[in-house]
Amino acid sequence: MWKLLRKFTAGIFVLIGTGFVGFQPTNQDRSSTPICLVFAWAVLEGPKSDNSDVRLLTLGERIERQFSSGEAHSYQITLKVGQYLHTVIEHSAIEVGGTIYGPNEQKLLEFHCRQRGPTPVSLIANAEGNFRLDIRALEQGSTGRYKLKVESLRPGTAQDRSRVAAERAFAEGEELRAEWKEESSRRAIDKFEEALVLWKSIGQGPEEADTLRTIGDVWQSLNESQKALTYYNAALLICKKSNDRHTEGEITSSVGYVSVFLGENQHAHRLAATVRKGTSAAHHLIGLFRIDTEPE
Repeated sequence: MWKLLRKFTAGIFVLIGTGFVGFQPTNQDRSSTPICLVFAWAVLEGPKSDNSDVRLLTLGERIERQFSSGEAHSYQITLKVGQYLHTVIEHSAIEVGGTIYGPNEQKLLEFHCRQRGPTPVSLIANAEGNFRLDIRALEQGSTGRYKLKVESLRPGTAQDRSRVAAERAFAEGEELRAEWKEESSRRAIDKFEEALVLWKSIGQGPEEADTLRTIGDVWQSLNESQKALTYYNAALLICKKSNDRHTEGEITSSVGYVSVFLGENQHAHRLAATVRKGTSAAHHLIGLFRIDTEPE
């Protein structure tokens, strides 16, 4: 059962912020490309970047490159104190990670790409100078591609700082959750609740829904299915208000999973009928319940 739950919750993202460094989620279709799970970790050894071939990042430029296991690419951008940088990384066919370094080569954070959808990476500089982003292939014996784009470069705001604080709290929660221990999972929920308050304070509905959904996932991993349903349903309300049909379908799929887990198959059938045919959520529900959904 534990392995099943781990499979069920795969792809939930982890964010990390150090100082004024963080990762900012976006409201994009998360089914199209693999996402990045971002977490703090110590690397004893790994691929080395070729610092003699550092590429400059510029606003609006979209970079697409291929690399194999053991390879790393380096990018540099000059920031002023308080300047906000927002980039997005997408990858396919290979696991990807990265590191951000400050002006004095101090390591600010490391991250591991999510399994689904784009990985937004945001930073508010706490020093002036050149910042470096190293992107590396993590998977052994594989070749894949990634895309990198600088979407925003502007003075940071108070809202940006609150966003980074929320991301940091979320990251700490995901780090605890990754330990797969009951005590750590319960502490993770506290961190996610902290992030939830911050998302609400700055009106970030998509992030609020995502956090509610994540808390539901953790409660379900603890076999607290009724608590999981409470958070899933709260997330569904936000998705319906914002007309986010894709995320609504995914969370409905999660509710269906819990319903099957509880033996409420009739409710699961009703849920399946509400999900648009042809979506990833519909395929998930069909796989669980082995039924066909009705077209809209």
